[in-house]
Amino acid sequence: MMRSQLNTYYNDLCKQMLGAQHRGEFCDLDIVCNGHTIPVHKVIICLQSPVIKAACTGSFAESCGRYEIKDCSYETVQGMVDYLYTGNYDNYTKELPKEKPEEPGEIVPGQRDVFSELIQHVKMFSLADKYLIDGLLELSRTKFKKTVRDERDTCAFSQFVAEVYDLQFESSKELRDIVVESVRERVAVTPLKPSVQEAVDGLIDEIPEFAGDLARSYLRRPILGHCTTCGTHKLVSITTLQCRCAECGKGGATPLGSWYEGKSY
Repeated sequence: MMRSQLNTYYNDLCKQMLGAQHRGEFCDLDIVCNGHTIPVHKVIICLQSPVIKAACTGSFAESCGRYEIKDCSYETVQGMVDYLYTGNYDNYTKELPKEKPEEPGEIVPGQRDVFSELIQHVKMFSLADKYLIDGLLELSRTKFKKTVRDERDTCAFSQFVAEVYDLQFESSKELRDIVVESVRERVAVTPLKPSVQEAVDGLIDEIPEFAGDLARSYLRRPILGHCTTCGTHKLVSITTLQCRCAECGKGGATPLGSWYEGKSY
């Protein structure tokens, strides 16, 4: 069978399984969250989540075919189920009312609610980490990174940094690294806009862990940029070939690190 035929077959199979799940056909497990019940197929769920599999097959197996997820919204759990059946989940696409923003940093008219979209990806990442769903962990991380990089309003961007730093699991470091890299991209633009400096200063004052991560990022990789060979989708460490003095405007300046080369302390 050719690859295109296989893709068609698997796509059709996914649609059939999802349709059966929506209709409640052949479902043998109920996922319960905040009073909502989502009927699912154990074979689909348990093969992708070792945590739920252990609950359904271990010594404390859910004999009644019911598994409850607490401390999470129904919408997020439904997104997890959508992923387990389709390999994807829908992005938050709500648009805000088309009114002129009154304060600097407010989202422009007609723009989608980026903050809610980012929080959605953070919640999906957290749920994937809790239930050890590797594919969902990677997908939510990728969607989070794309949304962060596409959001150009630094003031709006700063609103969700605290949400990321409130996460208390080990994998959240990946999201923190994305946030720090995005801040470095913004402050690298010269001349630095006062609104950007104010936003970053506020984050440094309010979130000590962010300040520490930002400082360590500069220590480990002083100069970042993009490489057409490695791909412009990621930041890489670079070295400067020629610098211009910001005071006099002339070339021939050298970065601080190169001036200290050869000196011993």
